[in-house]
Amino acid sequence: MNNFAKALTLLAILSAAAPLFAQVPTATDTPTDSPTDTATNTATATPTLTATDTPTATITFTPTQTNTPTITGTPTDTATITPTYTPSCTPTITPTPGKNIFDVSLNILKEGGQPVTIHTGNRAYPGAYSLRIYNSAGELIRILDDQNLTIATDFYYTWDGTNTHNESVASGVYLIYLRRPTDKAVKRILVVR
Repeated sequence: MNNFAKALTLLAILSAAAPLFAQVPTATDTPTDSPTDTATNTATATPTLTATDTPTATITFTPTQTNTPTITGTPTDTATITPTYTPSCTPTITPTPGKNIFDVSLNILKEGGQPVTIHTGNRAYPGAYSLRIYNSAGELIRILDDQNLTIATDFYYTWDGTNTHNESVASGVYLIYLRRPTDKAVKRILVVR
């Protein structure tokens, strides 16, 4: 479940709990000075719900409740209290650094289809960094990046199924090899021609 779906789930739980915050005052009013008395009572409750699901994001909800009872009555009748409730929630998602990312948008690259998008997030530095494409025989097909990191970075790359000479590669399994200062990772992709 992604962070946005979790935020919506927490919002639904908070909305279901909203009647717990409502204040329902009761009063009996028998005014003698004027035929109509009006009073306004405003109560504000600001509970804060903080949910940390993963080390990458903190979701904070700040519900605000306004309860405004309106008291109306006549000299011979019992007063009527009508509470009005206005809930509002503002989710705030704050990214937390510390997690390395390595995502590939497609598992299969078809001829004439969309190119593959590769996303890497690097939190460890300094050190050597490279992103390369190999075929299943271990032959180097293309170097997408090769550098020395000095800061934390986020990179996006696209690969359209071509080698270093911009020639289309043959059908088969290809390996996307990522080397970072602290780890190495591999993702596989199938090219279909």
